[in-house]
Amino acid sequence: MKLTIIFSLIFAAAIGLATAGEVTLSLKQIEGAKYSGSLTNATGQQVYIAPIYLVEQFNAQPNCSTCATGWIASRPMVIDEAKDFVPLASGASFKFTVIGSPRLPWRVTCIAVTNSISVTDKNAKPQGRIVIQSAEMPARLPSH
Repeated sequence: MKLTIIFSLIFAAAIGLATAGEVTLSLKQIEGAKYSGSLTNATGQQVYIAPIYLVEQFNAQPNCSTCATGWIASRPMVIDEAKDFVPLASGASFKFTVIGSPRLPWRVTCIAVTNSISVTDKNAKPQGRIVIQSAEMPARLPSH
């Protein structure tokens, strides 16, 4: 059964944001732990989406004495072949694919800013940073 889940984060007071609105993150299951993701800009102005996303897993119990619990992010994954922040016009959507964890609860985190900056510019100062996180996605238990 295909599952569609839509999450949104409404932000009204982001730094440097002239017009309040929302950026929504939707996930649609394609097969198994593979999901089609989409970021949609409804802010009334262009935003810039980071070319990465994190898939975070929730570990309630540590696997070892020095292992962490709580949300643990995998290394950042590049969205498609993007090499820099991607402009996302008002009303536009940006699609990508994400693989969640089949064994642990997980969520997706994406980042957007309201000014044009380069990933390679170490002195860049992002404005109106928007962090969009999906709700916790349940682990898919193996069927016997």
